[in-house]
Parts: sequence; C-alpha cells; structure tokens
Amino acid sequence: MNKRVLFFIPDLYQGGVATVCENLLMGFSKHNDIELSVCIYDNQPISKKIPEGVKVFRINLPLWKNFGKNSLQRCLRGIIRYPAAILGLVRFINIVLKENPDVIAAHSGIMNLYSLIVKLLIPKRKYKVIITEHVYKNSNTKKGLLIILDYLEKLLYPQADAIVAISNPIATYLQEEYLIDRSKICLIYNPLNMPEIITKAKEEINDIPNLFEQPVIITAGRLNKQKGQWHLIRSFKLVKQQIPDSKLVILGDGELKLYFINLIKKLDLENDVYLLGFQENPFKFISRSNVFALPSLFEGFVMVLLEAMACGVPVVSSDCRSGPREILAPDTDPSKQTMTPEFAEFGILVPVPDGTQYKPEDPLTKEEEISAEVLVNVLSDRKIQNKYKALGPQRARAFDVDKITSKWINLINGLLS
Repeated sequence: MNKRVLFFIPDLYQGGVATVCENLLMGFSKHNDIELSVCIYDNQPISKKIPEGVKVFRINLPLWKNFGKNSLQRCLRGIIRYPAAILGLVRFINIVLKENPDVIAAHSGIMNLYSLIVKLLIPKRKYKVIITEHVYKNSNTKKGLLIILDYLEKLLYPQADAIVAISNPIATYLQEEYLIDRSKICLIYNPLNMPEIITKAKEEINDIPNLFEQPVIITAGRLNKQKGQWHLIRSFKLVKQQIPDSKLVILGDGELKLYFINLIKKLDLENDVYLLGFQENPFKFISRSNVFALPSLFEGFVMVLLEAMACGVPVVSSDCRSGPREILAPDTDPSKQTMTPEFAEFGILVPVPDGTQYKPEDPLTKEEEISAEVLVNVLSDRKIQNKYKALGPQRARAFDVDKITSKWINLINGLLS
C-alpha cells in the first residue's frame, strides 16, 4: 500500500528553503510507493519545478517577510496578521482532511506549528507529523512576536513524531532550549541537485559578458540583516586598495537595497559593485567568479555555500551558526566559532561580523579587516584557488539529493512501521 505524504512548505518562489523543498520533491517523486502532495502557504508565484503527478494545494496568504515593503503594508500587516493566521489554519485543516495523508512533512515556522495543531485537533486520524527546523535560533535576539512564536514552539514541538534538524547546532538548541528528547531529533542535511547546477552553470551571460574578465568576488542571498552583505561591501573597499581591478557582485533583492546603494555611492564603489538583483540562474554568475563570500550573521545550513562549491568556486564564509563549519570543516567541533582566519579542509572560515549597520565613514571592524585580508589572499594566490576549486565539488557530492532523500524515506518508514 502506498504511503501518502503531504509536504507543507512556505513557498516555491525563491530562497534556500524553496530550493531544498524543490530538491526533496524531486527525490521523493522517484519512489513509486509514495503518493506525494504539497501544500504551499505563500501567494507568491511558483518558480521552482514540481514533479509530474504531485498534487498542489495553496493556502494563498502572504508570508510576512514578503509583506511590508512600504509603510501602508506594514500598518496593514499589524492589523491583519492574526485574523490571517486563523484563516490560514482553517484552510490547512480543510486540505489535510481532504488529502488524509499518512505523514505531514512540515518545513519551518508557521508550517511546523499548523501541522502540530492539526495533529492535536484531529487525533483520530493519527497523522504522523515531521517538522523541520531550518534556522538556528538565537534566544538573545528574540523580541515581540518572536517571543510568542518561541513560546508556541516550546509548547508544541514535543508533540511532533520526529523533528528534522538540518545542522548539529540546531539539533543541540532544540534539545537544550526546547527540552526535546534527543531520540526524536533526526539530523538530515539539505539536499543538493548537483547535475542541474552544473548544467545551469554553463549557460552564457549576455548582459555583462566582460565583467568576469577581472577578479570577481560574488555573494548571493536576500538583502536583509541576516545576510550581512553590507559588511562585505565595506571589506571590499579595502580589497580594492590592494587589487584595483577587482569587482564585487551581489545577487538578490530585499529591504536593505537602498541602504546598500547609498553605502556603495558614499564609498565611491559605484563602478565596482554590481547589484544584479534576483537571478533565476545564479550559477552562471557564480561559476565564473573567483571566490564566493558569505558574510551571514546566522544561517540554517547555507545551501548557496554548497552550490558555489558545486560550481568549483573557492568559498570564504563567516563561521556563523549554523552550517558553514559543518560544510567546510566537518571534522571539527560544530559548536566552535573561530576568531581568526581558518583555512579549513573545504573552504575558509572567518569571524562572524558584528551585525551593526555602519555609516560609510565609520572605520572597518576587526572582522571586516580579516575578511578583506582573506579575500585578497585567495584572489592573489593561485595555489589556494586551485586547492579549493578541486575540493569543493568533492564535498558537495556528499549532499546528493538521492542520498539525502533516502534518509527521509528511512525516517518515514520507521514512523509508519
């Protein structure tokens, strides 16, 4: 008898979680004994691939991170947030009752909470619920609504049949802060569709073909506080002083774009920093760059880091929690955070930026100076480049989508046996 699995996900538009869910759906679709359906919370367009035969349901409500780009929307967000949350839950309950899955596999935030509420409200159906935690949570930075969500998670997460943590620090946090039995927590890393990345990396760049004739540092991610790209822009000013023809490319859109534009202008980098926005195919840009830089303040598992490595590009990453250390230095203590440059087995780790949004005239921090020094090192040293170019794809293969999917299948089989 086929197993009925319902994925409940934020969106299939853009970002790391969307890519992870796209890859998992592809991996699951290869298993003929699984009837697969997906429920998407957000009302954004679907830009990711959905395998043939997968049923798609929509909650059709905005995720709050995508709703509030002007003052009117932010005002409306405060008014309608709670009624919309109730409406979303009602819609999800109706979808679950209609689909009647054996397993609900939820991914992140409100999706996890809704799935657990459904399990409690309809106990007779005996749904198995797997929740997935994609982001490392820092209890010191929670305020407002995040405190309420944290309370709900502590209350509801122990009701899950299994919890997938995508990194060791996340697993440890859930165990220590949420007091969840370690036997319920399953460490499963994010999957990577390496063949697709390699194919897309070969596509031509038509709009700015000459850009990559110079030394290029590239980064990709939403332009928000979490990603910390302004620290990289400030570090790049120092890189330019030592490598005058170097360029910085930033892929992604977000609420800090105007701050970045102003910072770039004040630092006199308008001809050297390229804000290319969201790209359907970031790999053709990444693969032609000399180094990928990740200045994030915190992460979950950092899919884009693995994608850059799959493209054969050396990576320099902040040693933030969580993900970079487990990817680049897998044989070290995952709780360690470096204060100096660490030339690890598969990439280079640097100290985490302090997260302060500095003015253009403010002096560089110690972390920004270290980042600049390491980037200059990589751009100037062919041996370092060649070493990590060779090792990156080798490491990326460990996260092959079929390998990761098999761990999910084993988890589901264990719950249903």
